[in-house]
Formats: sequence, C-alpha cells, structure tokens
Amino acid sequence: MLDYLYASLPAIWAGIVLFVWVGFFILAGIDMGVCVLYKHITKKDIERRILLNTIAPIWESNQVWLILGVGALFAAFAKAYGTLFTSLYDVVIITLFATIIRAPGLKYRSKRNSTLWRKGWDCLLSYSSLIMLFGYASLFGAVLSGIPFSFNEDGILMHSFKFSMLLEPSMIFCKAIIVILCLIQGALFAAAKVENELSKKLNNVAFYLNLSFMAVWFISCFLLTHVGIDFWFTTFSSKCVFYFSIIPFILQFASASFIMVRKSKVALVLNSACIVTLSVIFSMIIFPYILPSKNLPHSLTVWNASASLHSLMILTISLLILFPIVLAYVAWLYKVFRGKVTKEGIEAEKNSY
Repeated sequence: MLDYLYASLPAIWAGIVLFVWVGFFILAGIDMGVCVLYKHITKKDIERRILLNTIAPIWESNQVWLILGVGALFAAFAKAYGTLFTSLYDVVIITLFATIIRAPGLKYRSKRNSTLWRKGWDCLLSYSSLIMLFGYASLFGAVLSGIPFSFNEDGILMHSFKFSMLLEPSMIFCKAIIVILCLIQGALFAAAKVENELSKKLNNVAFYLNLSFMAVWFISCFLLTHVGIDFWFTTFSSKCVFYFSIIPFILQFASASFIMVRKSKVALVLNSACIVTLSVIFSMIIFPYILPSKNLPHSLTVWNASASLHSLMILTISLLILFPIVLAYVAWLYKVFRGKVTKEGIEAEKNSY
C-alpha cells in the first residue's frame, strides 16, 4: 500500500499544483476582476473608491496563491517549470511587470486629492490588471494548446514559441474563457460587498459576462468536437469529457438566474464551481501530460517531469504542516472582512484606498 502511494506521488502532486492554481484564479480572480472593471463601471470617484476598498483587505493575501502555485510547480516539476517559463519568457516578463506596477496603483491611487492624479492611477491600475489576466491566461492557454519545444541529444531545451502563436484559435478561446470567468468573479464579489445602485450595476455587468461565457464555451465545445483544434484535443470528443462539458453551462445558467434576483453570493459560489469544473475537464484532456509539446514524443508527463520521489515525500510532509495554516488564515481574513463597504465608511477612514 505504501509502495503504491509512494509511486503515485507525482500524480498526487500534479493534483496539488492544479488545486493551488484553481485557488489562485478563484481568489486572485476577484481582485484582478474588480481592478479591471472599477474604472468602467462608474465615473464617480467615491464609487470607484468603494469598489477598490472591497478588495483592500484581501488582495495581498490572494497573491499568496500565485506564490504557492509557482513554488509548487518549481519544487515538484522543475523541468516543466523551466520549459514553460523559458519558452514563454516574453509573456512572463510582461505579466510580471504588470503585477509589480499594479501594487502602487492600489496603494497610492487615493493618496492625493487630485483628479489628474487619480485618473492616471485608474488607467494604470485597470490596464495593468487586464494585462495580468491575459498573461496568466496565456500561460495556461499555452499548456492546453501545446508548446513547440523539444530536447536535443544532450537534453538541452530547444523551443520556437512566437508571439503570433498567442493568436491560435485554441489560445484565443482559452484566454477568453479565463478572462471572462475572472471578470465575473470580480463583479459578483463587489456586488455582494456594496449596496443600492452600484450593486445593481455590477450584477448587470456580471449577467452579460455570464452570457458571454456561455457563448464562448459553446463555440469552444463545437470547435473541439467537430473541427479538432490541435492534434491532441481529439480527446475532447470522448463521451466522458463531452458530458462533463455540459456542467459549466448548467452552472452558469444557474448563476445567471441568481444574478437576476440579486443573489450575488450564491452566483459567486456557482461561478467558482464553474472554474473548478473547467479545470477538471482540461486536466482530463491533457493527462498524463503536464506540459504537452507540439512534437508529441518530447511532451513532459507527470512522471518524466517530476522531482525525485524522495523530494516529493519531503514536499508532502511540508505541505501537510504548512498548508492548513494558509487555508485557516484565508478563511479568517474573509470572515473578518465580510461586511459591506459603504460611502460613510470610506469617508470616515483616512487610510482607505
């Protein structure tokens, strides 16, 4: 039994890496979504401040999931980590730069009572968050679409990824799905945290984004099952995965129904469940690959890209000790700051965003 568990550690850690990245898109998707939308939802400065303060206590803790996701990939699948980030180095640098410049936008945007100052930070904050979303979505789109890489006789990585490949159909649909879901996360979370007309605006935005997702997902399913985007996507036509693909439609239809009756929290849970479902579907498509190559024999699988079993065992023990602390902290944070954000509260607190 122990020998079987020991040999299964690479697959278990692939599941752990997936779990952490799903957590990132569910939680960090909230603050990225709010940052992208707040500039376009309203032109009133006080309402923009209200929206930013819905994520003020949580956005930094949400970035912990990014650190965990990158760290887990590096520790458990260093070969896949190196191949992915080397092949998409330009995308990684642009995304990292956007991530860095977003933080000052949140911190300094409301420090001066100047219209020009605040509008400048609004643009920087909103568009840097959008670049972040597209950057992370591009990385996952590349994993799902496959990257043109191989290894020579000496085991040296040879890759030929070009920016134009970001415009491949499978990449476009992957990015669209991820970006839309994160925007829905942000809109619904903010709608649950604010009141009156502003909440109504956010619910309306979430509803139309919801319809957009269903349209994009329908087109994606049609292309994958009838056209066969990319050679390994033929797996999608198998009955098991095809039936699973219906679940996101059901979840988003239910979410739209709750949005219409202003039940933002329930709709948020359903949208989060949709993210989890899609992650499972995509994992079923590419497993046992963790990083498919356009040149299939050079693809990295869960087993040939993993760290040694001894290293994975040490990582597992560390995870069992430390990860419950992270989960407890996140749960405590969301519980403490679960209240509404109001205009009076913003004006009374001089350190608010």
